[in-house]
Amino acid sequence: KSEAALTEANKKAMELTNRVAELELLLQKSEEDKEFYFDKLRGVEALVQANDLGTNGITAAHVVQRIGKVLSVEQGEEIPIDESGSFTGNDNDAEDDAMMDVVAEPSSPYPAASDLLQEVADEGSDDMDLMSPSELMA
Repeated sequence: KSEAALTEANKKAMELTNRVAELELLLQKSEEDKEFYFDKLRGVEALVQANDLGTNGITAAHVVQRIGKVLSVEQGEEIPIDESGSFTGNDNDAEDDAMMDVVAEPSSPYPAASDLLQEVADEGSDDMDLMSPSELMA
């Protein structure tokens, strides 16, 4: 019985040793992930603090674009912000221009007033007689 108990104890010890090794690897990976995301957060914070909107042509759209670049960095890549909060990445990408258009022109469920006026003007010239202001007042 004692040899069987010893074998069982050794088996259990081996399982626990393996489990501890797995947990140590998981902890190490979690620490690396924490550092990576914390570095991103620090980069965004430095970027926002270093960029005064309205000065040197900095717009909210530029800052949002740069924050997007910081957030899209993957592990192993360098975060494009230096210690002073200056953006060190490339500001001139076609993809970024598209993102800037979206940021600069937020979508609305309603048509723009200029589009409505143009539509009325187009319809009025074809389908109906428009009255002059003096005719409206009469």
